[in-house]
Amino acid sequence: MASLDVDGATIRYETRGSGWPLVFLHGAWVDRHQWAPQVDRLADEFEVVTPDLRGHGASTADGGYDAERMAADVAALCDELGLASPVVCGLSMGGVVAQQFALAEPGRVSGLVLANSVRSVPPVPGPEAVRRALFPTAPAKLLARTWGPGAYFRWLLSGIETAQGPWLALDEDARTYALECVDDHGAEEFLRVIDACYVDRPRDLSALSVPTLLLHGDHEAAPVRAQNRTMERTIPAASRTVVPDAGHVANRDNPSAFGDALAGFLDERVTVPA
Repeated sequence: MASLDVDGATIRYETRGSGWPLVFLHGAWVDRHQWAPQVDRLADEFEVVTPDLRGHGASTADGGYDAERMAADVAALCDELGLASPVVCGLSMGGVVAQQFALAEPGRVSGLVLANSVRSVPPVPGPEAVRRALFPTAPAKLLARTWGPGAYFRWLLSGIETAQGPWLALDEDARTYALECVDDHGAEEFLRVIDACYVDRPRDLSALSVPTLLLHGDHEAAPVRAQNRTMERTIPAASRTVVPDAGHVANRDNPSAFGDALAGFLDERVTVPA
């Protein structure tokens, strides 16, 4: 595992394979290992880069951060590795970071994959002030500090899944992996991620000009599915695929179907040099 020092943080990352670069950005509280099935499948054809985002996994953070800061880390990593126009694939929070990177660095991305991602957090319509009032962060921070991150996250997850059925992951190994990653975070580290995930103002995704694949599981939460339909209409070159038998961690729940959709997108819609 290699490392790069960027603006007060050390970003750990792995590279595997050779060819056109693919950069995979994981979701909140997990790490680069989230992408293990996709790395195994694609490393024979592509150079696959999997960083631990700032404040996650083996990477450090010297304070608070947001999607803009993490996107700048990705840009610095691409500079360090000499990656020209990679395809960037992000899941959940990683998808928000991928959006920001593609908008901040136009021309540096040859394709974009947004898996189980959103335009804004919380993923509900309405003015910023209304969404802030309906989903305040202060109670979440109090409960996470009082109960601990693992207990708070499981309580939150129980509420979501009571309302809509299995959501986080249908595969037991995928679910265990995600929960163990949450447990690895101390309270303050956990809360930094909550702050990083909160996106008050939806980005103008109509400015994205690259081919874009939207992916989400068929058991994804209804507000996320609705945002993906909106993103499909908003992004000029977007297409959307529903991954069957999959929840929020769709790439781990059904790696075969997820991988087929990703491989098809790379073959049919992304132009890379021979």
